[in-house]
This record gives sequence, structure tokens and C-alpha cells, in this order.
Amino acid sequence: MPTAAHIARIESSTGAGSGCVITPRLVLTSAHVVPHVDGEVSLSTPASTATFTGHVVWRGTPHGRDDAALVEVTDPTWVAPPVRTRWGRLVTDRPGISCHTWGYPDLVQRQGRPVETSQPSGTVNPGNRMVGDRYVLDITTHPPRWEQDGSPWGGLSGAALVCEGLVVGVVATDPAHRAHASLEAVPAYVLHHDPAFRAVLDRHQVSVVLEPVELAHLAHTPHTHQRPSPASLLEAHRKVVDFHGRDDTMDTLAHWCESDDVLSAVVVHGPGGQGKTRLGHELTARLTRPETHTRSRRWATVWVKDTAEELDPVGETTVPLLLAVDYAETRTAQLRRLLELCDRPPGSAPVRLLLLVRTVGEWWDQVNTTTGHLLADITRQIPLPPLAPHAVDRAREYRTALHHLAGALPAARTPHPADWEQAAADLPDPDLSGPGWETVLSVHMRALADLLDTTQPPTTITITKDSAVEGRVLAHEDRYWTHTATAHGLEEAELQQPLRDVLALAFTLTPAGIEEADHLLDNVKVLEGQTAARKQQIRRWISSLYPTDGAGVWGRLQPDRLLEYFLGRRLHNNPALFDPHLEDISTGDAERLVTLYTRAAAHPALPGLGTHVTALCARHIRALGPVAVDVATQAEDPGPLIRALEQTTADTATPIEVLVQLSAALPLFSHRLAEWSGQVSDRMVKARREQAAKDPDAYRPDLAMSLNNQSIYLAGLGSARRSPRNHHRGRPHPPHPGPATPRRLPTRPRHIPEQPIHLPGGPGQARRSPGLQHRGRRHLPHPGRPTP
Repeated sequence: MPTAAHIARIESSTGAGSGCVITPRLVLTSAHVVPHVDGEVSLSTPASTATFTGHVVWRGTPHGRDDAALVEVTDPTWVAPPVRTRWGRLVTDRPGISCHTWGYPDLVQRQGRPVETSQPSGTVNPGNRMVGDRYVLDITTHPPRWEQDGSPWGGLSGAALVCEGLVVGVVATDPAHRAHASLEAVPAYVLHHDPAFRAVLDRHQVSVVLEPVELAHLAHTPHTHQRPSPASLLEAHRKVVDFHGRDDTMDTLAHWCESDDVLSAVVVHGPGGQGKTRLGHELTARLTRPETHTRSRRWATVWVKDTAEELDPVGETTVPLLLAVDYAETRTAQLRRLLELCDRPPGSAPVRLLLLVRTVGEWWDQVNTTTGHLLADITRQIPLPPLAPHAVDRAREYRTALHHLAGALPAARTPHPADWEQAAADLPDPDLSGPGWETVLSVHMRALADLLDTTQPPTTITITKDSAVEGRVLAHEDRYWTHTATAHGLEEAELQQPLRDVLALAFTLTPAGIEEADHLLDNVKVLEGQTAARKQQIRRWISSLYPTDGAGVWGRLQPDRLLEYFLGRRLHNNPALFDPHLEDISTGDAERLVTLYTRAAAHPALPGLGTHVTALCARHIRALGPVAVDVATQAEDPGPLIRALEQTTADTATPIEVLVQLSAALPLFSHRLAEWSGQVSDRMVKARREQAAKDPDAYRPDLAMSLNNQSIYLAGLGSARRSPRNHHRGRPHPPHPGPATPRRLPTRPRHIPEQPIHLPGGPGQARRSPGLQHRGRRHLPHPGRPTP
């Protein structure tokens, strides 16, 4: 977002105006403020009394549709401010969108005083001057009184119009008949259609993506301006290794976007590290390239944050929209809401849902049941195969990764410089024939680890040598942590290993603010005896490691495969690490903890971790049990969670209120949890019988409710077992992950225990909603109700 350091005053033979610094040496301004291309201008900023020289490198039409210009600062004395410009555009008809601008209007200038700035703010209605390709800023303050010739806003031409931190236009005119109460701006989308304008931005490494303003609060926008750590080079959004292969999949996705459907979805599924997120970023990048746009098909794309709640603007978009939802299997409530908002009548702007998941399992059936099978009706499933299925393909992929990583490592935070290109050329081809190298991320991690092992002195590695490729990469990431800790005054050797436990906590728990972060660190056992000032140093150190997207106090290690491996190692070394922090853990943090550790327990290089995960969940069943029930329906391998639930149920000392809590968390149906559901039902009946025997009047209703639950479970179990297609060793097969799931084994409907239980459609197929037809599909049922 532009600040005072990015405001510039432009003077030339043509006149004077305002500008906005959009890169360290590039200023956006108005065409009628500057001379022709290559013409010279002078610049000044509020932060300095000096004047600097610049030259026009692109110019639109003065007072025309594209009244804007770009000036490159060529003065060697110019001190470039740090800047990261993001562009935006309006994508709904919602009126009253907050905007502001900032520049040097004549209104605030006084003779004999320094040149002054003004920051007018107001609102934009997308319908104002839509035909003429203008944004109109209606100023919220009283219109200025101006008794001189001209406009009080003279000198503001060229200032950036900013909404939600996004540059959406360039101020151009004070329109007539508005009594100086409005300003008109050239929209950024007009400028981005000019190839010459985009070429200048490209030379200065400025993004040309136009982000949707009204959806900015929903978007996950990772920061890439900070120098990356070695491991950060593997993050999909950084695109260090050029996208290649997957031509058939990309063609399929392109045709999917171009289809005539108003609402359509694709589920791309594959194991962690297969390249799903990278595929998604390539698709969104292609859709947002200005050269691929037509006026009627200018796509807006959003990577939806997992914490996004105010989703209503999604339903109001008037442009083609693609919503990417990573780890969609863990975000079913959000997915349901998106479906409700996006199921719009024919003729509406198209919406595409790109759902990236590790597995299509019970979460799929549950979402379809609660949406009247709308998701299944609009979705195509695409399994993502290995990018390099054969050893010869992996060797080629390894070489490609070496080349691109060697090009990126000079900008990364490595302790020692190196001739990375030569190191890559000298490395021999490794043996990548084993099953551990099937995912593209594994091959890329191997290339990064080999480059770092070859060029960085091994004596500086501060953790135990690890043969797993994740461990090798983490060894070098650990050096980054140590170097950064030293810069924050945390250089004591005896503090380094405790700080790794602190990082495990910080990467899992997400305090909303500094106060919560300090409270978390106050309760870290390994920091006992450290002063409050020392703990604040530690908090600042953690916050400096990885940038956030604007939410929370600190970021976390990425990619997730590395994070999961790191957390697994820390839990293995310190099984009680999280114990002091689980009494008042939030639901979101509990879900993250259980999900990450369940994934880590499935890693072949972490044998025995599942036992620790089971013990952790069993010890803290009140805090983690309901979340474990939910995650068990999403995870690729829910074994550690189910064992924790079974241990809790089998333990006769488990209080009845814990069993009630776990029973209330059960989904409408689940094959995975069916056997444990029966155990809970039996325990509940037994406990209620004992209570009713002591106090019949108080507990008979609860006993009746428990018996009702048990009868429904047994009826469903018997029905499933009698079905030949669902019979296998006395237990039903899991339902096929698709739109047709013939029989489902009920666990517990979503009704409170005091209410009678009614399963929609009984224990078999859920009934479809009659009469709610919309283009051959059903509307979503009312939230919270079973499908009628």
C-alpha cells in the first residue's frame, strides 16, 4: 500500500502534478503532467528537500482514455524506498467502496511555505462512468470552496487511486458539474491492456495481476519481497522452478474455464508434494495475464484464505471468477458457504471452484449430503499423477530443478556465497529410482539439499544429521534460524535447541496479536527462567523468519511437507511439548495441530510417531477429541486418531460427559468411524443405565435417547452388512468417492442428544430434494438441516 514515502511531486515543462512510486525507480503519474517519451522531469518527495531527475519511459494520451505515464528515476542520488505494488480492479456492482488518493493539490499550497500534501478519501460506485472507463471518487468531506480560476485539485493529477491497499487507477480530472466534490481516475485495467505499459512493468519486475478489490479480505497473498530462506524457495507460489509438463491437465482446466456453465468445480487430488498447488498457481497466472483477456472474459482469481469468513461479496461478482481452495478437505464449512453464494441463475458471471485436496474420501460424501449433491453435480475429479513417473524422468526433473534453484539461491539467505551454477553442473545424477522419489517436491528437495550440502560448510549444521531429504533441507534451514537468532541477540548455544521447540509451537499455534503471542511464550516450559524482555526478543525473532499475509504475529515454515516433518521430529524428541498449551487451545489451532501431526505420522521416515500422536490426543481428549473425530474423516491415514478415540472409549474411567462430547462431534455417517461409533453407543447405554438405576426420573430420558442412537446404529450396520456389494470381512466397504454412494453406515446425525434422531433417507442413500430444481440442479438445503 502506498505510504508517504511513495508520494512524489512531478514537475516538467508541461506542468506540475503528483505521482506514486511503484518500484524503487519507477513512478506512476499522469500523461498530461509529463512531456513525450524520453523527456526529462524533476521529482521531489515529502521525505526529502532534494530534487531528483527522471525520464518518461511510457506515456499514454494526455486527457485521453489512457491518461497516465511512467517515469524512471535516473538520478544517482535517489534513495529508493522499499515498495511492493499490487494492482486492483472492481469486480462487483456494490456501491460505496472505500478509496483514497494522495498528492499535491493546489488546494493546500500556500505561498512562501513548503509544498504540502493532501489525502482525499471517499467512495467509488462501480456504475459511475462505467461506459467511459473511469472510476469516480466521491469525496466524503465537504466540497472545497475555490474562488480562483481552475480547480482546487489542480496538481493532484497523476496521484494513485487506492482501494484496500491496491492501486486501482490514476487521478486524471476534476469533472464538471460536481462542485469539486468528485475526482475521476483512469482505471488500472485500461493501462494494463497496453503491451508497452506491461513491458515497462516487466522490466522493473512489477506484477501485472489485477486483484479483485471487493474480495481482497478473502485472498491469501503470500509476500515474496523478503529475501527467502533456503527452504522457502520450494514454496509453490514463488515459482522458482518453471512450470513444465502437465500439458493435458492444463488443457483440461483451460477448457473447463471456457465452458458455458455458470458454476462448475474441479477437484484435483494427489498426495502431498505432487504439485497440486503449483498447478493451481499456473492456472491462475494464465487466467490473469492481460494479453489473454477479452473485455467479456477478464478473469479475477482468488486463493481463498482458510480463515476467511465474510464471503458474501463472492456472490455479487460481475466478472468471471476463479476461487482456488487449497486443502479443501479440511474446509468443508467454508466450501458449503461458497457453493451457496455461487449457485446463481443463468446469465450470471461464471464462477469456477478449483479444489485442491490430498484425498477424496468421506469429506466428499459429507459435503454432498449437506448440499443436496450439488457439489457432485458440478464437479469433475482429476487425479494428479506423478510428474516424473520413471527414473529417467526424475533425473531430468532433478537437473531442471538444479538449474532453476541455482539461479534463485544467490538471492536467498544462505550463510556463505557460492558459485551455484558451477555447483549444479558438478553434481552427479543421484539414484532416484525408489518409491520415495515419486513426488515432484521430493525431487526438488533433493536438488536443493545437494546444492546446499556441496557449497555450505557442514560444520555449521547445528542439528543431528538426517538421511531423509526433508531432514537434510531442514539442517540448512536450521542454520538460517541460528543466524537470524544471533542477529536478535539470541546467540547462546544452550538456547538453540529450546528455541527449536518454541518454533514447533509457533508454527502450530496462531496468536492473533502480540499480547497473545507473549502469553504463549510465557507458558513455554523450555523458556522457564527467561526474562520477559528475553521472551520479547524471541517473539521478534520468530516474527522475522517468515512473512505473513497480513494476519497474525508470525508466519510458519513452508512447504507443508517440511513443516510436517519438522513437527514430527520435535514431538518425537519431546512428547509433552504441547501439553501446557492445550487447556485453552482454540478450535482452529486444535484442528491445525491434529491435522499436521496426523499427516506427519504417515511419513515413512517418521516411524513410531503415530504412537505419540495417539497418546497426545488421548491425554487431551477434551481439547483434541472432537477435532480428532472431524480430522479422521479427512486424513489419508486416520489410524492414530481412531486408536486414541478407541482407547478413550475403552477406558472405564472416561467420564460420561467426555463420551457425550465425542458423540456430538460425530458426522452424519462415516465408514471409518463406524466401529468406534458402535463402541461409543454401547458405552453411552451402559453409563445411562447405571445413572437411571440410581435416579430414574433424572436419567430415563437420557437412557431412552442412548438406546435410540444404538438401535439406529445397529440397524444401519445390519443393512450395510446384508448388502453383498458392501460386505468385506463383516464390515461395509467405504463408499466410493463420487456422486453416487449407494449405502452409508450411519454414525450419528447432527442433532443434539436430547432430540430424537432422524437420519435423512434412513441408513441407505440420502434422498435428493424434490422440487428445488435450478438448471437441472438442486438449490442447497437450508444450512444446518438434513437434506429432505
